[in-house]
Amino acid sequence: MSRRTKFLILSYLICGSAYAETEFRVGGFGTLGIIHSSNHLVDFTTDAKPDGAGHTRNIDAETDTLAAIQVDAIFNDQLSATIQVLSHENNGSGNFDPVIEWANLKWKITPNLSIHLGRMGLPAFMVSDYRLVNYANVWARPPNEVYIQAPISHLDGISARYQHPLGDGIFNTEGSYYSISSKSFQNTTVSGGGSMLWNGSYEEGALTARLFYARFNLSNPDGSTPFLNVLANVPGSGELADHFFAINEKGKYYSLGLLYDPGKYFIQGEYAYRNMDKGFITTTYSWYGLVGIRRGKWSPYFMYSDLRSIGPFSDPVASAMANGALGPSLISFGYAISQVIAQRNQSQSTAAIGVRYDLMKNIALKAQYDHIQLKDGSYGLYTYPRSQTTPAGNANVISLNLDFVF
Repeated sequence: MSRRTKFLILSYLICGSAYAETEFRVGGFGTLGIIHSSNHLVDFTTDAKPDGAGHTRNIDAETDTLAAIQVDAIFNDQLSATIQVLSHENNGSGNFDPVIEWANLKWKITPNLSIHLGRMGLPAFMVSDYRLVNYANVWARPPNEVYIQAPISHLDGISARYQHPLGDGIFNTEGSYYSISSKSFQNTTVSGGGSMLWNGSYEEGALTARLFYARFNLSNPDGSTPFLNVLANVPGSGELADHFFAINEKGKYYSLGLLYDPGKYFIQGEYAYRNMDKGFITTTYSWYGLVGIRRGKWSPYFMYSDLRSIGPFSDPVASAMANGALGPSLISFGYAISQVIAQRNQSQSTAAIGVRYDLMKNIALKAQYDHIQLKDGSYGLYTYPRSQTTPAGNANVISLNLDFVF
């Protein structure tokens, strides 16, 4: 447990003990999910997890499965605190070790203005406030094409939030100064020390619109230097090596979302753009559209999502190896570098149909079928074993979920 996490928990306990009239509220949520993928060459995963359904497991019960408990403490009309503990498998170990997902203090300065300090959810998407509360969403899981572009669910920092009536609706805005615990994604360490974000939304009746902007830092992972040195010495690859070299390089992320939900039907969509000037992580743009209806306890829906990666994808290393320009001692590095270059192209689309059935109060069953189609030359968003060195092709994915809240 990090020092920052210990401090957040200690602050929570101290505040609770300082107010004898503290009101506590306890709740939680979870998902029991299984996934089958028709493509056994690679794994279908979410949130950049190292394994999943397909190659590693025929039936995967780890990718979507999670459980969480949340405790809210209301000390008085101005001061409150929240702590959320989440248990899910996220490192390929098969263990569901609990982590502190949220741990923050809220100071309500005025009815419309509040300050939040500690660990909070990353408000990058339409469903950021309940991204992991799958019961609150109609789908089996958020579309990978959009949501994996920002695979970090929380941040540590300070946030100011303001809401104000506007017309017949409510305008909400948030500005944050934050850091992100380092996370490996697409051969890059993502961190966010001293970074900033802005989030704004407008709600009026059945309509919700949302805008988001964030800036964060990128660094190559430890151990990447030998690969970059080899790349720099391959004829014609100096520019590419310079592009991959990233130490505290700035990345930017923008997203726009719209939801219209009058009750009997719903329409939702998001567009996201991730801009990376340097590093292994690619610049991407992605979007999805979701439509569905509600008929009693049944909610059938259709969703289409698309992701496009922007190069460079040229591979001078492969050409050098084919021409014998790379010495025998560097061949193993050459193959590894070629794979890194090739797998940066993640362009793919997914067409999904599904249905939600509200089994009883606070419990829902979901079934979803996804057809994943890779673009020409793309490796998609799969997790590749070392034995698979070429694009794995399309996949059909079937998911069954039991979602609950309490």
